[in-house]
Amino acid sequence: MKKLFLIILLTACALSGCNTSSQKINEQTINPTPSEKTEMTSPISEDPSSKSIRESTATASIQSILDKKIEAVQTKNLDLYLSTITTADSYYWNEQKRWFTEMTKDGVRDLKYILREVTLEEGEIAIARVEQTHHYHQNFSISYPLRFIQEEDEWKDAGYNFEEQKTERYTIKYMSGESKVTDFQKIIDTAYTNLASIFSEQPDPNFEIKLFHSRELLRQRTIPTIGWLFTGWGEANESLKLYTGHPVLEPYYGTVQHELVHHITMRICNNNLPGWIADGIALQYGNYALEGGNAITLGYATKDQVRVTVDFLENVDLWDAEKQEETWDWYNASQMLTEYIIESYGHDQLMALFYEAGKKPYNENVMNPKFNEQNNKTMGQVLQTVLGITKEELTEAYWTWLDQTYPD
Repeated sequence: MKKLFLIILLTACALSGCNTSSQKINEQTINPTPSEKTEMTSPISEDPSSKSIRESTATASIQSILDKKIEAVQTKNLDLYLSTITTADSYYWNEQKRWFTEMTKDGVRDLKYILREVTLEEGEIAIARVEQTHHYHQNFSISYPLRFIQEEDEWKDAGYNFEEQKTERYTIKYMSGESKVTDFQKIIDTAYTNLASIFSEQPDPNFEIKLFHSRELLRQRTIPTIGWLFTGWGEANESLKLYTGHPVLEPYYGTVQHELVHHITMRICNNNLPGWIADGIALQYGNYALEGGNAITLGYATKDQVRVTVDFLENVDLWDAEKQEETWDWYNASQMLTEYIIESYGHDQLMALFYEAGKKPYNENVMNPKFNEQNNKTMGQVLQTVLGITKEELTEAYWTWLDQTYPD
């Protein structure tokens, strides 16, 4: 499901200094920091010439893989692209399907990789320093360490060379030099605790959170065609990606809890519901729950700004929204409509919508042009099955509730 997590967090937006979609994207070049460089570790007894041969062989193989990636993007061959990705990491596998979809969109061109360096580590692991360039509205150049592992005697792309810290409930992966790992572990643990009393379902026991201290790298490795630099991104079957560079940590509590709600509820509905109810429930039990109010009572929106139809929420295109206010209004209206359902029918009935949708097979949104249409149709079906109402009746009742609850 296309879920714009962006910075949104209307609470976090002011603090985070998020870019509006009307702002032009400045060209970014991300240079490797000294702390990101990976030193080669090999047995002391290994003959230098043998090590050199192994590195040369690995370099040639990895260059071939990078060339195959370019060919796959140029020919829009997803199977060819996925043949370069490890099958050992389901989160990365799904994320790379999305990245491939992004890089094959109209307007993206001239993808190139320059292999700067390859170093070998113990355990059949290679770290490749890659420089990636491409054009989308303007030129981009990013440099990053890419991890390769051996699978059935072939090198496979295993993703950014993160460091990692495992806990009993999740794994944090982070860039070298990240100084806020402990802070984010506390934030994540708080979200887990808060949501345990709301949802009977728990997050995936293998859930991953990836921390980036480069906001541009986060965008380019996640959703490179989106028109703004966001604070975080999550999808139903992917890891949660977060930018850690904001100077104040407090808004991250809402951001992380918002995203964890997404992770839980999208698993329940098998990714079969539209964005408005997905983000409505994430704001309801995420950001705004921590602030103790809703979009209107917290002062983020007026009644008129959230007085929209279900049809509008399902069909508006926010991907290239010209004003950030359009995005804010959509999120706030989604939250208020979700709150109306809870106030009128109860939390259990709201969740029944998700469970009913989850009876359908998982709806893959990558390479699925009818994804939104399919989920909008499912929304109408579950409203009728669970609540016995149509979208039009839901809109009418929601407007009446707004007028009664927030009189002029």
